Amino acid sequence: MHIYKVNIPVLQAAIEAGWDMEEGIRLSKYTTLSPLDLALISQQTDVVKLLVEHGVNLKRLST
Repeated sequence: MHIYKVNIPVLQAAIEAGWDMEEGIRLSKYTTLSPLDLALISQQTDVVKLLVEHGVNLKRLST
């Protein structure tokens, strides 16, 4: 929700608290996306920038 709503302060706090930015977010029974994929698909460029600045893996393929 915070990715889609571009809640940068909450995302920043989660990163600082040790949030695993590589862990998939389950959207439905058959759909799981990485936080980066979700930010890209929903065109949330500020979230993409935040994730990249904090070292999200850009080479990982979604599963």
